[in-house]
Amino acid sequence: MKDKITGLWWSKIQCTFQNWSVAINTCDALTFNGQTDWRLPTQKELMEAYAHGVRSAASDNWMTEAHINGYFWSGSSVSNNTGNAWGVYLAKGNAYGNLKTNPYQVVCVR
Repeated sequence: MKDKITGLWWSKIQCTFQNWSVAINTCDALTFNGQTDWRLPTQKELMEAYAHGVRSAASDNWMTEAHINGYFWSGSSVSNNTGNAWGVYLAKGNAYGNLKTNPYQVVCVR
């Protein structure tokens, strides 16, 4: 799916409940829709997805409402604690610094 405001392409959910390092590797290794330049979105990109109405775009072909009601890993580490990274709850647009060992959902962007 393409965000018409930012121009970012979003993959389908790649995996659920993976730690941060697996999330990074999953996106780096992804070949989807014939493209290979995928990466984990930044904290701000996930928050922009919320602001741009990601919830209204929910569908079985992309990301379901059940998925949106959960945390997603961002590629952004917490600046004052590199053992943590930002997770974003897409249904509410909230971001929290979480231990990189916690399991969250993974979606990739390009």
